[in-house]
Amino acid sequence: MNINYYLLTKSFDEKFSIADSSFEEKLASFIDVIREITSEEVIYYSMELFNQPIFNGKMFMEWLYNDGEFHDEKKFLQLKLRHMLDIDENDIKTRVKELQENTYNPDIKNALVSFFNYSINDINPRLIVSTMKGCYDVRRFYLQFVNDSSSFLENYEACFPQIYINERVNQTLKRMKPFRDYIEEVILHLSAINDYAKTLFNEYHKQSETVVLRNLGIKGNIYCSIQGNPDYEKANLSFNFPSDEGGIILITCAPHTKLFNKHSNERIYFHWGHPEVKKGEKILIGHIGDHL
Repeated sequence: MNINYYLLTKSFDEKFSIADSSFEEKLASFIDVIREITSEEVIYYSMELFNQPIFNGKMFMEWLYNDGEFHDEKKFLQLKLRHMLDIDENDIKTRVKELQENTYNPDIKNALVSFFNYSINDINPRLIVSTMKGCYDVRRFYLQFVNDSSSFLENYEACFPQIYINERVNQTLKRMKPFRDYIEEVILHLSAINDYAKTLFNEYHKQSETVVLRNLGIKGNIYCSIQGNPDYEKANLSFNFPSDEGGIILITCAPHTKLFNKHSNERIYFHWGHPEVKKGEKILIGHIGDHL
C-alpha cells in the first residue's frame, strides 16, 4: 500500500509547539515517521518549508545546515530530503482541500505529515501523521477502501506489523459477503490485537488469559473470549503455520474476538505468539470467519 505524504509547511513553525512536548521529542517523532515511510512511497514538500522558524527563532534551512546539537538527526534529514519531491505550496493546499472535502481516491492515497501539533478543520485526524503509529493509522484508513478480501490480505502487513495471518484465512474471508460490510470491523479488531495484545499478554498472563482478554477488550473496544475446553481446542482450533526452521508447525489458536457484538458467531481466533514462528515476535491469526 503506497501513500503519498505531503509535509505541512506551517506545521514546522515553532509557534505551534506545545509546552508539554520538547523539541527533541518532536524531532525524534518526526524522524520515526520518515523512517517508517517506505522507499516505494513518496514524500512531497514545498520550498517554503525552509523559511519556517523551527527552533529558537532559526529558520528551517539555517537550523538544518548549520552545525550544533542534533547533528545526527540533521544529517539524516538532509539525506532524506534528497529523495523527497518539491512541489508548489499551492499543490499542497490543493491536497489539503481535497481531504477536507472527503475526496478519497482508492488508487491515489494522500496523507499529510505534521511536525508540531497542527490541526486542520474538516480533515479526518487519521490523515494527519505526526507519529510512527500515525503511519499505521493512515494505512488502515485506506485499507477500508480495498475491493475484496484478497486485496485486504495483500496489504495487511503494512497496517498490522505485529500480526501474521494464516494462509487459510484467504479462503474464509471470501465467505464474508459483501466484504465491504465486514472490513471496518475486521480492521478494528486487528488494530486492537496488533496495538495491544503483546503488551497486555506480557503484563497480565501470569494472572490468567481471561484477565488478558478482558483488558484487550477494554483497550480495543471489542469483545474477547477464551474457548476453555482443551480437547475441543486441539481438535478444532489448531492450524498449520510455517516454522522458521522450515516445515509446518501445528498451533492452537483458542482466544478469540467476536465481531460486532458479544453473541456473534463471526470471530478472529489467534495465538499470543510462538517462538518457532516469526521468532515469536508476532501474534498469529489462525482464523477469521464463522465460529469453529
